[in-house]
This record gives sequence, structure tokens and C-alpha cells, in this order.
Amino acid sequence: MIREIAAYQVQYGGRLRVVGFISTGEGSYGDVRTLKLAAQRADAVANALKQARVAADRVTASATSDGAPANDARFQRVEVFLDD
Repeated sequence: MIREIAAYQVQYGGRLRVVGFISTGEGSYGDVRTLKLAAQRADAVANALKQARVAADRVTASATSDGAPANDARFQRVEVFLDD
């Protein structure tokens, strides 16, 4: 998936915004530790995109919470957005 995203960005341009999500709903820790993990996941994806030939100034990484249930791994994710 990383190679496909990188190839698309290189061919068509735009900026990639990589966002790591954490759960802050019932049963979650909702603290700095979990936000740091989400940021590390986003950084790992951003670094992989850079290694796949996306220019460093075209990729940003951040972390946020979504209020989803804590024990559902689907909500502990990284999403990549292509912005103009």
C-alpha cells in the first residue's frame, strides 16, 4: 500500500497528511502515552512514504483521538489523506 500511495503522489502531486488515531472512549487510557503511540505509528508511515520517494516537504504526520471504543483495534489506525 505504501508504494502505491507514494507512486500516486509522485505522479500527480499534492501533500500527504498522515494521521495516527487513538481511542479515547470508554475503557481507554486516553493519556499522553497512547497519543505518543499514535504519533509513532504516523511517523513510521510518513517515513516509509519518504523512503518510497515522496519528498519530505510533501508529507506531514500527526496524531489525534476519535472517541472510539478502546478495545477495538480498528480504531487504533493510521490514515493517509491526499491534500492539494
